[in-house]
Amino acid sequence: MLDIPLLFETGRAGAVDKVVVVSAPAPVQLARVKRRRRMSEAEIRAILARQTPDALKRRRADVVVPTGLSRHHAYRRLRRLILDLYAGRCGTGAHPSRPKPSLRRRA
Repeated sequence: MLDIPLLFETGRAGAVDKVVVVSAPAPVQLARVKRRRRMSEAEIRAILARQTPDALKRRRADVVVPTGLSRHHAYRRLRRLILDLYAGRCGTGAHPSRPKPSLRRRA
């Protein structure tokens, strides 16, 4: 499992078996960044403008985990996804432009 914040921007999405995108509504995302960093709203929006839009990330993902509801809801969803992957179930369907993901362990 890899955590690659700029997966689509770096062109590395084809190098992984499955893409999971965690997504929150723009106002929630903005509020979270403001709490973590001392940036103005304009600085945050400039950074977000250089990234792949959230809607496009969700379309390109194999699985989307919404994080705008509650931390508990997101953790529960991620736990279910991880258990499904370990059990050999692919979660919520493969991306139509990709072959079926391989869930074998890599050495």
